[in-house]
Amino acid sequence: MERGERAFWQRWRRTTLNDQPGSGAAHEPDLQTVPVGRSLENARMAPVDIVPIRLAHAEAFHACLDAVAKESLMLGQHQAPPFAQVHAFVASNVEAGHPQFVAWDGERVLGWCDALPQWADGLRHRGQLGMGVLAAARRQGLGERLLRATLDAARRQGRLVRIDLEVRADNGPAVRLYERLGFAIEGRRAMGLCHRGVYFETLEMGLIL
Repeated sequence: MERGERAFWQRWRRTTLNDQPGSGAAHEPDLQTVPVGRSLENARMAPVDIVPIRLAHAEAFHACLDAVAKESLMLGQHQAPPFAQVHAFVASNVEAGHPQFVAWDGERVLGWCDALPQWADGLRHRGQLGMGVLAAARRQGLGERLLRATLDAARRQGRLVRIDLEVRADNGPAVRLYERLGFAIEGRRAMGLCHRGVYFETLEMGLIL
């Protein structure tokens, strides 16, 4: 992947969410994000595996990414990039062996988590965390399972020294999950995220592996 392309993805992914968004009307899930062809109940009852992403997952990953982005709650964009761009992104990560995992129910990607090295020479020891879970599949522990798998893989590989993330300050469950897995709050960014004309404070968090 070219440096410009990698930098684009790092900017796109910078603000993250997990499978337990904070309480309050601003976080209520849009049930239209339930995977097509599956009821909410079936999406929750289907067995879900946490597996390294493969190129065969690209289309389902793109659909999941787009659904989460269109909630306009946590991610930095309001829709996924074109499929060709996402396909190239997945192919590059698979080839490089970067830690990237999906929650897979046999048909659909219900969530993802990755920790990708920053592109600049002096920053390649730092991984930028990106993750998301479909609204219909939240509050089932998928976010924690995805995050643990990603961190475990990063530690085994030994390429990254630290993991960085940015999260909305009012997403209490996500912040608590990150802290439980060892992340520390390293800074605050006033007006760090804007959705639908509303600005949100974000937290900069980091984990030394």
